[in-house]
Amino acid sequence: MLGTWGYGERTAIAVLLANELVTNAIRHGGERTVTLRIALVDDGRVRVEVSDGGPGRPELQSADPDRENGRGLHMVATLAERWGVRSSATGKTVWFDLSPEPAVFDAGGVT
Repeated sequence: MLGTWGYGERTAIAVLLANELVTNAIRHGGERTVTLRIALVDDGRVRVEVSDGGPGRPELQSADPDRENGRGLHMVATLAERWGVRSSATGKTVWFDLSPEPAVFDAGGVT
């Protein structure tokens, strides 16, 4: 689907980040039912949402070099344009937005 939306090689990044969020939802969400949604948003970016019934909110962990985990949300925060967490009466949704082209970084900020 992402290939038809013009995401080309960026599809691999979307899959990596979606996999990370699904893994976190299964591992920490407290339930085995996880919902994945992918949609285009108004500004042409793709939004990937992963929902689970767990009450906790994910937080960025310090990436201790001796730990095998704790880096997933850092990948999401680094590679996605935006990300966040939305709570609901039935759990939470962790989401990220990704554009078809990578952001260009310079000394003045993101362009």
